This record gives sequence, C-alpha cells and structure tokens, in this order.
Amino acid sequence: MSRQDFLQELALYLNKLPQTDFDEVMAYFTELFDEAGIDGEAELMVSLGSPQEAAADILDQLLEDSVGAKKKTSSAPPTPLTKERKSQDKQRNHVEKNLPAFDQLDLALSELDVLIVPSLDETFSISYFKTRADHPLPFSYEVVDDCLRVYSLEHQTHQENRISLWGNWNSRNTALSTLVIKVPAGIVFTKAAVSLGCGDLILNKISLTSIHVQVGSGDIELDQIVTQQGELSTGSGDISLKECQLHQTTFNTGSGDIELDNCRLERSKLNTGSGDLELTQTLVEHSQLATASGDVDLVQGSLNSSQITIVSGDVSLSNPSYAGTITVTTQSGDIECKGLSEQLSQINLTANTSFGEIDGKRLKNIQTVRDNYAEHMVPNAKAILLLQSQSGDIDLS
Repeated sequence: MSRQDFLQELALYLNKLPQTDFDEVMAYFTELFDEAGIDGEAELMVSLGSPQEAAADILDQLLEDSVGAKKKTSSAPPTPLTKERKSQDKQRNHVEKNLPAFDQLDLALSELDVLIVPSLDETFSISYFKTRADHPLPFSYEVVDDCLRVYSLEHQTHQENRISLWGNWNSRNTALSTLVIKVPAGIVFTKAAVSLGCGDLILNKISLTSIHVQVGSGDIELDQIVTQQGELSTGSGDISLKECQLHQTTFNTGSGDIELDNCRLERSKLNTGSGDLELTQTLVEHSQLATASGDVDLVQGSLNSSQITIVSGDVSLSNPSYAGTITVTTQSGDIECKGLSEQLSQINLTANTSFGEIDGKRLKNIQTVRDNYAEHMVPNAKAILLLQSQSGDIDLS
C-alpha cells in the first residue's frame, strides 16, 4: 500500500467528521508521512496499522477530547491532536479475511456501516472490528454460488457486542462500526442486494448490472459508480452521488437530500419526500426529478427530455443546456431560470403561473411577456421548455 492509497482509504472512514476536524486529521497524517519520508513509509504504516485501525485510533482520541471538553464547557474546542496511539488498551480486535471470488452481494444487516471499495491487488476480502477478541461477531458471512452473503445474527444479545449507530459522529467511532468489503478493481457485480436497518452504505469505484438498496436510517454515498438498473432508498438519510453513470436507476429518500456532482443520469428517477435535489454539472437525460416538499437546484450540466415536478418547493436552473422537451412544474413555489439569453435562439419557451408573476425583462429578445404568461417560439427549435407554477413567481434571465 502506498502513501496515497493509505490516505485515500483513511479519508473514507473519517468523512463524517466536521470539515475543520477532517482537515486537521488529514493534515496530521500527511505530516506523519512527510516526517517519515519515502524510506520510512513502510515502517510508519506498520506502526499505524490498517487505515481502518488508524481511523479508529484517531476517532477515539477526538471522542475522548470532545467528552473532556464538554465536561469543562460546552463551547471548548477539541484539544490538539497528538501522535500517541490510543488503541493499545482497547479490548477489540481488527480482523481481515480473504474470501473466494464472487460477483454478487446479498447483505442484510441491522446495525452496521458498510464500505465496498476496490482492493489494491486481485484479492477479495472482508474486514471488521470485534469489540472484544473473545466475543462472537454480530453477523455471519459466507460465499455461496459466487455470492457473498452477510447477515445479522439477531439471536445474539446486543448488550455484549453492540455497535450503536444512532446519533451523529460525536456519539460513536465510525471506523469501529464499519464492515469493509474489498474486491479487485474492474469487477462488475451482476447483482447486489443490500438491506441496512441503521447504518451508512458507501460504494467506491464499483460497476453493477443490478443493484437494490434499502436503508432504514442512514446515508448512501456512491463515488465513481456505474449502474445499469436498480433502486436505492433511505427512509431517513441523504444520498450523495459523485462522478457516477446511472442508467434506469431510481433513488428515493423519505427525509433527506439527494446530491449529484458531475454525474450522468439516464432514464432514471430522483424522488424526495422532505428533502432537496441538488445537481451540479450533471447530465440529465430522459429522467424524472420529483420532491414532495423540497427545492431543486441544478447548476450547469444539461437537461434533455426530462421532467421536474414539485408539490411545495422552488426550482433554480442555473446555466444548463437544454434539449428535447423539458417540463418544470411546481404547485407552490418559484421557478428561476438563468442563462436563457444565450440559448433563446434555439428554444421554444412557454411559461405561465396562475397566482404569481413572470419577470422576463432581462431577456431582451423574448417575444411575449405578460404578468403571468411568457412565450418565445423559433423555427427548428433544439429544445422545448415548459414552465408552470400554480402559486409562485417565474424569473427568466
């Protein structure tokens, strides 16, 4: 494992930290490697253990510092990081096991975070912490018919081996509560089924033919993921997508946001109950975006033959490109479209609101603008943009 590999994996276990603490911890480990130099990197990594062990140690220290600070004053900052490792007196055991090859996943866990990432070689492995070396695991695992099956053992008493995932990072050491599955780079999972009662799911640099994920309480994070079809849902948590290619995939949140950064969404659906949709530099093709009570923000990227439907919330479209027919509808909320002036010669535009106003004064070439109606038609239009708000304003610029 190289220095870069170590730091990249370490960051995955620390991503729940507040940004200031995250930056401080990563700077601390970077300084350790700088001090060790190239010749001392291997020895340093042996002393630190795996990235998961190193993260567990530093999170222990932050948690202990935070508890100590709260006893003194609720506003006291965490004490500075030190180089002493804190795990030597901990009654826990980090275990990593190699597995037979598999291309399917079947995970059903009540209380664990799950991280699935490429390995640095061609091996398949699973790693985890036992809270005590002499305690049984709270789950079973096996590879059968090319499928890795990991199930919670509900009959075990959680009092002995409980890893609580309720609350934010301040109440738990996330590195200790993470089950890590590593697979060779480039593998394509033919099928993945994941059910988590309470916990986060992180997928990194994985391709999937079919994926189905159900999380009761927890976040779903996908980074550089390719899907052909599937459905991912969380009842209480956010969904974050970065540099993903998503085809015929549905994402649902009950009370959480969905964020896409530099993704491609094709023939897919994004649905939130009481959360926002935020898309940055994302290509949206033949897809549907919907919120019951939340806003939609789309920055740059493109909209192609897609629909945005909101019951109660605002829509902001900032400089995307348009193609095909795009429909934007909100019953109670405003619609804002920026960057239309540069594309108006290629767009047929219709905008209307029943109980609001339309402002199109900044569009110099628009053909028709009244209080609650705007229209612009051109021959051979590249896109048709239909905007409708029942009781909100529409701003065109």
